[in-house]
Amino acid sequence: LNKHSKTHEDMMRRRLSVFPWVLASVALPQTSAHQPEAPGPSEPVAAPIEPGSQTPPAQPVTGTGQGPRSTGILGSLLPLILIFAVLYFVMVLPQQRRQKKHQQMLQSLKRGDRIVLSSGILGIVSEVREATLLVKIAENTVIEVEKGSVAARSGADK
Repeated sequence: LNKHSKTHEDMMRRRLSVFPWVLASVALPQTSAHQPEAPGPSEPVAAPIEPGSQTPPAQPVTGTGQGPRSTGILGSLLPLILIFAVLYFVMVLPQQRRQKKHQQMLQSLKRGDRIVLSSGILGIVSEVREATLLVKIAENTVIEVEKGSVAARSGADK
């Protein structure tokens, strides 16, 4: 049982030695009979801390000189930048192209074009105005619609 508690204490000290200022604030039981093991080649060593000091040391000392790799701001932002680039090329750019083609189609509408309205009504353009169209949908039935409500041209023009 005593050996187990010493092993647990050593394990906690090794884990907390990565953050030496935490080690100073955590109260671990002190044993006088046990000498701490020398750190292995890949285990970090904590810089000495004065008891009761709340200030962390400037740099923790590591046993091998190899600490966790710092990727910097570019390394952490690169995945985010790539995601936005992919979304732009997959979603935004094709939508802009469709919108541009739709605007060109609306500007090129002329009398006699067969169209489909966004409501699903089929008709023939009988007059083009500045912001609206007169659309013939049946014999003696003409409706006035906004140009924006035209979904597409339909079939061959007559």
